[in-house]
Amino acid sequence: MTEYYPGSRTPINRNGRHLRPATSNAVPEIPDHIRPQPWRCQGEVIDLYTVGQLADILGRKAVTLRKWEAEGVIPPTRLRSPSQDPRARKRLYTREQVQGILKIAHEEGILNSSRRPLGQTRFKTRVAELFTGLEEAARARAARTDTHQEAA
Repeated sequence: MTEYYPGSRTPINRNGRHLRPATSNAVPEIPDHIRPQPWRCQGEVIDLYTVGQLADILGRKAVTLRKWEAEGVIPPTRLRSPSQDPRARKRLYTREQVQGILKIAHEEGILNSSRRPLGQTRFKTRVAELFTGLEEAARARAARTDTHQEAA
């Protein structure tokens, strides 16, 4: 059972990780206290999560996710915040990416207390397939939108 701070919906953080039900087989949801930030992308406002928020959702530290990206465990996100300094550009993730990574992490057993080593899972492969599938779906939506606008 999740414990909350008094008068809040924020879960009590133990050992740098958010508590998750130990016996539940249900895929964990994105915690309510982690809210996406609105960003303007190609003229459209979309809600995106930062690498720190994704790390918090997975019970890891942001530096771990940056290392995973550098080592190819998770694909690099194509969405970055604008900045004059390339070192200051934030990695941004869509809700679909975050939910997909969370689901895969749960199914591969890397969220629970007995965390399986990544090398013993299909996490890397499945996350790469997730990102590829989401990019293909986005391209298909964009193509349909372009075709629809030309016909109008």
